Order: sequence, then structure tokens, then C-alpha cells
Amino acid sequence: MNLAGHSSPKWGAAEALSVVRLEAPRTAARGEPLLLRCTFDLEDGPLYTVKWYKDSREFFRFSPQERPQLRVFTTEGVDLDEHASNATHVRLRSVTHASAGKYSCEVTEDAPSFLALIDLAEVHVVEIDVNAGPPKLEGVHARYRLNEEVTAVCRGPWSRPPAQLTLHLNGHYVNSSSLVRHLPPEERADGLLRPAVKLRARAVAGPDGRLRLRCTAALADAYHMVDEKNAMLVRGRGSTPTATEPSAPLGAADDFPPPTVPEPVLEVASGATLTPPVLPMVLAPALAPPLLLLLPWLLESLLGG
Repeated sequence: MNLAGHSSPKWGAAEALSVVRLEAPRTAARGEPLLLRCTFDLEDGPLYTVKWYKDSREFFRFSPQERPQLRVFTTEGVDLDEHASNATHVRLRSVTHASAGKYSCEVTEDAPSFLALIDLAEVHVVEIDVNAGPPKLEGVHARYRLNEEVTAVCRGPWSRPPAQLTLHLNGHYVNSSSLVRHLPPEERADGLLRPAVKLRARAVAGPDGRLRLRCTAALADAYHMVDEKNAMLVRGRGSTPTATEPSAPLGAADDFPPPTVPEPVLEVASGATLTPPVLPMVLAPALAPPLLLLLPWLLESLLGG
């Protein structure tokens, strides 16, 4: 973005200054140097001054026609390296969190126009723990029943400012306040913060039949890491099919044991349980016709005897 502010040209002279561009990194790490570059095109016109500002406060000026050419103004968060600063560059030795802000360079051409053009850029200062790894998903089980409640917490790295945490469930971004709650960040003695976010949702299957939960932590362009957990889904008692439930069985075969059928127990009229030798005859109707054929012979034998 170019912002132009200028006085009226004098004596009808043509304006030579046409372009001013400030180049600055979007993010700087605490303790590291910061280099800012201001490029401009005077089209062979004379330069009057180049002024540098942080949050509208001037901290450095280059005036080629003055002695000394360089002037430094004390500004909070700006530790200027004078030997590495000139009309087109300024270098900060070691940035702190106070170094974050909006920087601008203002270029003014010499008489008769004294045209001034300015460009600005915002710089963020971040600090990340030297041992920072990926975010951590906690509380995710190895398996869930369909529609069972899933409760998990994702914790980001120690940093300042705190990293931004986002959650994806089965590939879908989760941002509903009824499902996600951002917890107050922890704070260390050195000022670093650790953010956390809590998820409460129902276990549903993704496209591959598993539950997939992913947490992403990002801090400007200085940090971007991911942690992901997968869980098996089983059909437990009381589970209700959902729109995302696949039609094919989930998981291995041992996740769905065949139903067990209790062995039948028969009782006689007196209430006593039939013994195993009698049970096969009772359960085999094919043996009944031969017994009926023998019944008259048995009766005749008994009466004749």
C-alpha cells in the first residue's frame, strides 16, 4: 500500500519520485536481527530525506545534504545498528516483543517539489520454546461405540503470542461453540503461553469407517504443526445408525462377535430337568413313529401275561 502526502510543486517542476516500497518480514523471531528495506525511484531527481518510523514515531533519518547524514532517535523496541543502516536499509540488532508494530519509510525528493511518498508494513514478533514440538491431543481412546461421547483436549506449544489451534473431525473443520471450547492458556514465568482447546462431540465414522481427529497449531508463518489421532468404531448396544455410518462392517471381525444362543433346557411335568440321555429322544421327532408301532405289541404282551 502506498500513501502519498506532498506539498504543491513549485515553479512548475516535474515530479521525479514515483515509487516507494517497504519490504519487511511479516514475522520476526525474538532475539534475532530484523532487516527492513525501502526501495524508491527518483528518476534521476535529487533526494531530500528518507525517514523511518515505528508506530508513527521517527527513529532514523537519512539526509544526504546534511552533516551528519544519519540521525538516530530513541524509540522503544528499536535497537538500531547504525553501521548497517543507510538510505535504503535499516537493521535492528535484536528484536523484542516491544519491536512488534507498524514500520514505515517516507521518501522526500528535493526542491522544488518536495514530493513525499510513504509505504508501511506490519511486523509481528514471536517467541517459541526451543523444545517446542507438535501440538498434543489428549484423551482420545483407541475405540468408541457409535454415538458415544468423545472428549479430547489439544494443547499447543509454549509460545508468545499463543499459537492458534484448530480442530478437524473426519476432515471437517469444527468451530461450533457447542462442540469446541477454548480453555484459558497456561503461563510460564518467562511469559510464554500454552493454549488449549477442548472438544466434546459424538463418535461418528469418517469415509474410511474410522474416527479421525486432527489438531493444527499455527503461529503466523513461524510455526505450523499437526497432531492426529485415529479410533476404531464398534457397534455397541444402543447405538443408532448415523448419516456418516458406513454400510460395510467396521474394523476387524472380532469387533463384532456372533450372538450367543443359550442351550435349550426342557423340563418334564413334575418340574425335574430331563437328563441328557432322555433329551435326544425328546428332541428327535423321527423316533416317534416306531414307538407307536410297538405300542399294541407291548399292551398285548402285558395283558396276555
